[in-house]
Amino acid sequence: MTSANRHGPWHGALSRGGLGRHARTAPLTTLVAAFTATLLSTPLHAESLQDALRQALRSSPILAAAQADTVATSETIAQARANGRPRASLSTSETEFIKRSTNSTLAPTRTLRSDMSISVPLYRSGVVRYAVKEAEERYDATTQTFRATVANLFAAVVEAYSDVLRDEAIVRASERNVTALRLNLRAIKGRFSIGDMTVTDVALSEARLSLAEGSLQAARAQLVASRESYIRVVGHPAAELRDIAPWTRLPERVDAAVSEAIANNGTLRAARIGIDAAGYRIKSLEGERGLQVSAIGSGNYFNNLNSVQSRSIFAPQNRGTSAQVGVLLDLPLYQGGLPASRIRQALADRNGAIEQAIAIERDIVAQARSAYAAWRSAQDYLDKAQIAITANEKALKGARSENAIGTRTLLDVLDTERELFNNYVIAASVRRDINVAAFNLLALMGRADPDDLGILGDAAARGIGPVAPRGSWSDWADGARRYASASTTTQSTQPQDGVVAP
Repeated sequence: MTSANRHGPWHGALSRGGLGRHARTAPLTTLVAAFTATLLSTPLHAESLQDALRQALRSSPILAAAQADTVATSETIAQARANGRPRASLSTSETEFIKRSTNSTLAPTRTLRSDMSISVPLYRSGVVRYAVKEAEERYDATTQTFRATVANLFAAVVEAYSDVLRDEAIVRASERNVTALRLNLRAIKGRFSIGDMTVTDVALSEARLSLAEGSLQAARAQLVASRESYIRVVGHPAAELRDIAPWTRLPERVDAAVSEAIANNGTLRAARIGIDAAGYRIKSLEGERGLQVSAIGSGNYFNNLNSVQSRSIFAPQNRGTSAQVGVLLDLPLYQGGLPASRIRQALADRNGAIEQAIAIERDIVAQARSAYAAWRSAQDYLDKAQIAITANEKALKGARSENAIGTRTLLDVLDTERELFNNYVIAASVRRDINVAAFNLLALMGRADPDDLGILGDAAARGIGPVAPRGSWSDWADGARRYASASTTTQSTQPQDGVVAP
């Protein structure tokens, strides 16, 4: 894997799938017009999935923490480079000799001393060079991990968004079912009053209505839970949500999805880069057993502060300076076995990184295949659900007509109504499963970066993306200090309810 292919969390505008202006008509069968108009209709000014993704970029604490980790990791490159740069130090001391021996009458009673030393590394047997390479690889791995964090956040947004759409559709279907059963019960009671229906018919209708009302309350409670999850992930309450546009340019074959996931998945790429970083770590540790060459220089100044009173030629001067330069060669001969132990440890770490990468690859393969299968099967299931809804609507109309002339029982009508309602619920759930599985597949394939989804500008506006490692030589370039959170809390949001627009 070349450096150009893995630098930075956004690896190029792939334009291979997703939302909004990238969407095109996909071969997905929609629900019947009545179901779509009744259950999934949204107003003109509604919140889109892209709006939700943008808001998550702006407000997510998970993303803010991951970005901070990326910045922190970038500083290890500067720290590694610092080990190959000059070092200078200055020390100053003032000493008062409060008691002197009897034979030190010529010694000063006080002295001021300043010492300055400079060391310039000339040759470190590869210690610094490979440590810098290791730090750069670790940073590259962190950027890939950050990509995976963004993809996981977006997947959570898609799931929360789809859950709200599904549960709102189920609530609408439940309300429609309750309304229909109330009308049935009213009609049956009217026919019972004239002797056309029995007590059993009234009891059956009341039982179905009671059960439908309980189901409606459960659906509203589930909608509350989904809306609260939406707030947790996105950062604000769900408005009227638009239906998600059909996902486009997904792979036609499962092996194509797996191949792309293995090549582009951020978590897997981070693990592979970690193997290279571990290799550089070994080379750096090997250099610690080699020759170290440095240029050194020092200078000092002393001042006895006129505390030497003797005029003897043997008396020290009251002040003076000195300077030295040279070359320091350091060749370790024996360090108690420490270098070899650290190298063995690094070798074991690299072996562990190799095995970890294989484990992650296995997981990615399994997840890609599962997501592909879930996406395909959900599409087929939606086709079947549409056929079932169309057939159930015809069956219900026929059952009501036949019941009116006595060839069908009331139980037949109630069963047909319940089956139609169940198919509405299935269709809404399958649409949710299509959205979640499709996006999970895109995320596994590395196609869930902000540039892929048309929101790169929003990521850049918040400062999310590649971090330029610091190259300053200054010891005082601390950077900006921030004490406030970059994300937002949700404490002030109102508790959600299970009410949906009619």
